[in-house]
Amino acid sequence: MRRSAWGLLALAPLLSPGPVAAQIADLRDAWRWSEFYVQSGLPSNSVTAIVEAPDGTVWVSTAGGPAWFDGYAWHAVSPSDGLPTGRVLALDRGRSSGEMLAVVDRRLFVGSGSSGFRSVPVVLESGDTVEVGDAVAYGQDILVATSVGLVRIGEPSAPLEGVAGQGIESRITERVSRTRSGAVWFNSAAGLQRLQDDVWTMVIPHTAEPLQVPLVLEEPEGPGWTYVGWPVPLKGLWRWTPESGATRIPDPGLAGMRAVAL
Repeated sequence: MRRSAWGLLALAPLLSPGPVAAQIADLRDAWRWSEFYVQSGLPSNSVTAIVEAPDGTVWVSTAGGPAWFDGYAWHAVSPSDGLPTGRVLALDRGRSSGEMLAVVDRRLFVGSGSSGFRSVPVVLESGDTVEVGDAVAYGQDILVATSVGLVRIGEPSAPLEGVAGQGIESRITERVSRTRSGAVWFNSAAGLQRLQDDVWTMVIPHTAEPLQVPLVLEEPEGPGWTYVGWPVPLKGLWRWTPESGATRIPDPGLAGMRAVAL
């Protein structure tokens, strides 16, 4: 599930005194904020992710399932809406206005708050149905991370090929991320790869140990940032551009850092 960039606001008072500090102080004004609980319609008080649909509808994933906000009240999504109860592995915006993608109990569901959800089985050419760990929209397609690799939903669905013909198996991880640039990032058995305009780029390769990459952030016109938690020689904050490739920030102070959000 996706993380926001709000955590970076914590650095603003340290980097920019004066007007910025005043803006941060304004954000603390009580009248700017509302609090929501189970009594407000949330399935649970434990919120694990916040996602905005293409039409601007705000969705949350909670320990009790997802819910959406109509501007006045929260609406929990229940089995009567086509989404079963169970652990929500992923929740992300879909391909069109209002559409959302949800992965519950290793199954993919597509729908919206107004029309409900439907199950979308991922069936390979062999006829096998595979379990899903994550899903993102890619243009008018859906890419899902499965036990056999990154799969593009189609008729039939088929695993994609990665950089230089390397299969992008997901035996190491089943997470896929789409950034604000429109690119898709996938941590495969060969390394961290980036897909944009149907072109794969190997961003951070690895040969011996799998990469732990919990976070990826990329602005539409800016560089990409990611954090590698393992292996130790690669641990730290990385910056990527099409011109220079990926470079680790050479700051000894990053050796003991642990990123929780970007």
